[in-house]
Amino acid sequence: MRKETIDPRIKKEINQEGFEENAAVLVGTKEEVERLRERMETDGYAKDLATYIRLHKEILVPAEEITEKWLKDSLKPSYFSYYYDNENGDLQYIDKQGNLVQVIIEQDKIDDLREKDESIMYSIPEKLKELGFSKEELAHPSGGFRHLAKCARDYYQNKLEEEKRKDEAEKEFDF
Repeated sequence: MRKETIDPRIKKEINQEGFEENAAVLVGTKEEVERLRERMETDGYAKDLATYIRLHKEILVPAEEITEKWLKDSLKPSYFSYYYDNENGDLQYIDKQGNLVQVIIEQDKIDDLREKDESIMYSIPEKLKELGFSKEELAHPSGGFRHLAKCARDYYQNKLEEEKRKDEAEKEFDF
């Protein structure tokens, strides 16, 4: 039996647009829905970086979908990549369950960082290491963490698109 999956892009869109007056529609696993509810109740604000990451992590590729052996062997829990573009930080990492996760870090939503100079965002990698993240970049023949993460996302998106094509083809000939 095939496991039903929801395209992460569709899930994200529903969770962002699923609000109407005093009601909300949240889609995800029990853990994801609890995290989304808490984020909704706090308007996305957090007291510290660790809490912010917990509230804002978004699974890009579930662990069970990282099937290529060379990717599995290279992407280990607590490995991360961080990029700051003078507006927000972009953190991608492998969580304890082996999922490829992304967090967009907004300085003004984190109490510990809000009153600080913008340059604090450049010290995030050191703060991440204090929280238990281990390696900022990977030494791998095919590229660093960002490249490997992109490969994992591409494989997963291709699989989702192939499943969608198969489902559509089955519906066409269902008579």
